[in-house]
Amino acid sequence: MTYRALLTLAILISLALPACSSTNEQADAEPPHAEPETTAIPKIELLIGHENDVNSVAFSPDGSRALSGSNDNTIKLWDLRTGECLRTFPGDSGDVRTVVFAPDGSHALSGHEYSRIKLWDIETGECVRTFTGHKGTTRSVAFSPDGRHALSGGDNSVGPNDCTLNLWDVTTRARLWTIDTSNALVTSVAVNPDGTRALSGGADYALTLWDLQTGKRLRVIPSKSSWVQSVAFSPQGQHALSGNADGKVRLWDLRTGKCVRTFTTDERRGYFIDNQVYSVAFSPDAFRVLSGHQDGTVKLWDVRSGECIETYTGHEGKVYSVAFSPDGTHALSGGEDHTLRLWDIPTK
Repeated sequence: MTYRALLTLAILISLALPACSSTNEQADAEPPHAEPETTAIPKIELLIGHENDVNSVAFSPDGSRALSGSNDNTIKLWDLRTGECLRTFPGDSGDVRTVVFAPDGSHALSGHEYSRIKLWDIETGECVRTFTGHKGTTRSVAFSPDGRHALSGGDNSVGPNDCTLNLWDVTTRARLWTIDTSNALVTSVAVNPDGTRALSGGADYALTLWDLQTGKRLRVIPSKSSWVQSVAFSPQGQHALSGNADGKVRLWDLRTGKCVRTFTTDERRGYFIDNQVYSVAFSPDAFRVLSGHQDGTVKLWDVRSGECIETYTGHEGKVYSVAFSPDGTHALSGGEDHTLRLWDIPTK
């Protein structure tokens, strides 16, 4: 072989080596059989088991399970990893209007059509305590952050007039205070993150801020021109959400009582009942808001811009309850079609 031919061969070999090296590095970085990433909760889209409207849904504190309360007089406990119904808590007090987990996840409270509030042991399914004092429907309940107290709101939809707000000692069942809201049914209650304040909303077209320890009324915030169907504190406790019968979600500054943002895709004004907002929830990072609507949709909103990020469809009827998972990656909804639905929520 001539010198020129040998030189040409050497150049070709040297040019080929970097390409082989690059290919090997790429193969090492991306193994051909690498396992795909998985989330904590697989996508279980539909939970079926109730025989009537689902009025209330709640995530467990660790996000692995959920509770639902229904007009079929039952409460169900769900495994969100498999979609399996783990337990059905028997009901003997009419429709279950509201359910909520205790902060430690060991117990749950339920509010019922015929006045009662019940405390359940999650692991055994036993009713360990019954609170009596409401005369009508117990529409909404909330735990204090330490789990020692419970706040409840009543209405007059069934039975005698009972438009009251009540604070209970969970251990002794004692009613610590009760407030008559002047014939205005209480549709929703909430307790702030540090356990010092309570919020209620209802048929008086207002949000009311209360001192949780004393029951003193601290501020009344008129909510424009319609019933307040749902209220929620922000994770920091300085703001609140209201879901209204006029189809709008509103963000309130509790220090000033001012509405700082309105979330809506419907610019009509006045009291419109064709797409009421039945439920609202803050994300754990306070940057997003969920709302459940009369038209069967669940909407995700950006708090800073006020824009609707996503509209989730699938329910075949009104959406009565929505909730964020503790990590903010999923949402749960329940409604008139007897089902619960689990949704993936974008994190960015």
